[in-house]
Amino acid sequence: MSDIAHTIGPLPELDLLAEVWAALLVRDRKVSPDDVFLRSLGQHGRSHRRDVVRSGVPHDRGTTEPVLLLEARREGIYDGLPEALFHEAGSGRAIKRNAAEDRHAQRAREFFQPFEQELFRIRMAMVSAEVDSALDSTGGVDEMWADLWSIPEDLDVRTRKALLLVLPHAHAGSNDLSIREACFSFVIGYPVKIALVAPRSARIEGTAAATLGGAALGAVALGDHFHDGWPSLEVEIQGIPALKLSGREHRLKLDRAIEACMEYLLPVHLEASVRLLVREEDQELVLDDASRPGILAMNTRI
Repeated sequence: MSDIAHTIGPLPELDLLAEVWAALLVRDRKVSPDDVFLRSLGQHGRSHRRDVVRSGVPHDRGTTEPVLLLEARREGIYDGLPEALFHEAGSGRAIKRNAAEDRHAQRAREFFQPFEQELFRIRMAMVSAEVDSALDSTGGVDEMWADLWSIPEDLDVRTRKALLLVLPHAHAGSNDLSIREACFSFVIGYPVKIALVAPRSARIEGTAAATLGGAALGAVALGDHFHDGWPSLEVEIQGIPALKLSGREHRLKLDRAIEACMEYLLPVHLEASVRLLVREEDQELVLDDASRPGILAMNTRI
């Protein structure tokens, strides 16, 4: 494919990924997904963080169908392979000064280009699916993602939608409790604090008495308490109106949302406990006031 004849591209103040720019053009029906091509130029000469260097219609098309060629500052498959795979090991001559090796390298890049193109189209399709999911009003795309993530069907519509939106962020920040707090809070609708606490100790019942020399590994325990050494998590949900906790329907919906968040947003190898705190103005009850009911262990004590 020859050089670009007519240059088009996003606004200069935007630094769009090639996949995003191509997906937007496909969505506006300005070009077909099969007519978008990516050319990796390598990381040399990369300016700031800009991905797309040039984009436009190439020379000598031979057809009237619109074609978009994107040149991006990325390393291709060829760049990630060992140098000795395509060049003579131990050669004292610089690769760029060796015309034969340059031609060999160019042929190698052309060999890998179909694979790079297919990977680019897959990424472009993923971007399009994310845009469709964000703008979809029928819920069809959401149901597809819900099936993929095995989201429980008994959750209410808002909780399912919120959980679908935060799952990619929770997955990306798997070791960051602050991200998990934000995701948990977004789904529940109340402020959430997650803290690491001391590991829990479990009591072992019915431990068989045996001498140390006759104890079987995994069958006999020395002592009556055990913990695996992992810390526990304490999830504190704050600012809940007392009226929400006193109503059976609201309480069941909240409990189910909390259960789903603990299943999808917290590490599976850590035990977790939940504390529900009523909002500050509801921490005292008023007799005969239906808007501020008394809830045992929340704002009343015996």
